Amino acid sequence: MTKVNVNIGTSTLYQNLDEEISKAKVAVKYGEDTIMDLSDGGDINLIREKLLEAALIAFGTVPVYQAYAYGVEKFKNPLNITDDDFLNAIDKNAKDGVEYTTIHSGITKELAKCARSKKTCGNCFKRWNYNCCINAQIQ
Repeated sequence: MTKVNVNIGTSTLYQNLDEEISKAKVAVKYGEDTIMDLSDGGDINLIREKLLEAALIAFGTVPVYQAYAYGVEKFKNPLNITDDDFLNAIDKNAKDGVEYTTIHSGITKELAKCARSKKTCGNCFKRWNYNCCINAQIQ
């Protein structure tokens, strides 16, 4: 048996809700199992609401994207979000009817700063993973 998960969503650079709804409907028409909304730009709450209405199947999100957007909106800096901001995003997603989430729990503020300073962050993540491995061996 094969599970098909469709990733859709807006970005900070491009938001077209009608396109995302169309993608969700096509995915449902062809029998996908789940939809993962990866929206990180635009009115994320509205986007999630409309996609949930359009696709009555298992639906997931990445709440840290919403927390990040909140940090940009409230503080003009996503690195200033608090634990509560992140937990509030998870809570909001659950209350809206999201059935599963992806939690990016390995990101530190240092790594986020590194990512913001580069166009691609492959080396940041490699270095971070290496440091995690070294620290795990020491402990």
